Amino acid sequence: MECFNHRQVLAIGMCRHCNRGLCVECVCEVSGVLSCRGTCEQEVKDSISLVNKGKSAYSKTAKYYMANAIFFGVLTLAMTAAAFGSDESNSKIGYTFVGALFLFMSISSWRVGQKINSAKS
Repeated sequence: MECFNHRQVLAIGMCRHCNRGLCVECVCEVSGVLSCRGTCEQEVKDSISLVNKGKSAYSKTAKYYMANAIFFGVLTLAMTAAAFGSDESNSKIGYTFVGALFLFMSISSWRVGQKINSAKS
């Protein structure tokens, strides 16, 4: 592959932004990534920043799913206690149904959090 700007010179790499071949004169390294000198440097910096923000957000996501699982687990316990404390049959059925929904949400959140954690490893 030849340099995009200097067709007679072999390229040493490709720009991360525009994918053009670059020679030693045309290349610029931005945080370990190659870019076109003076042309694509800011775009490459922006894409690196965006990737890093995505990684940060992804790592926080598992914590939020785990926190949701605990929250819904507590609500499940509250609904179970309300069902046992209620004297009316209809209230017991309602509390049990809502408690079962919270239990399902708790287990689902926990499993998603576990999947995210295992994907990070």
